[in-house]
Amino acid sequence: MVHTGQGKLIFGDNEAVTVNYWLEEFVSDEPGQKPRVKGRVSHAKGHPDWHPILTTHPRGPYTLVIGDGRKLEVFFENLQGSIVGDVSPS
Repeated sequence: MVHTGQGKLIFGDNEAVTVNYWLEEFVSDEPGQKPRVKGRVSHAKGHPDWHPILTTHPRGPYTLVIGDGRKLEVFFENLQGSIVGDVSPS
């Protein structure tokens, strides 16, 4: 399943940045595994460079809140916005 839209990427201390996202949701073949996502995020407005925290904590985890209200724990794979993560049950 593919999800696209606008959401919030939450860094430490609850600082949030509005982002556009493209995510592909998938489930592992292993029983009992949580749904996972991979995709990309980009700033909705402003300069394309990422938040300064990525220079000192480049991977995360960070929280991505998508349009339907779900929260995903995501890790950056690179500074261009590629992410992977887990879908929380909320």
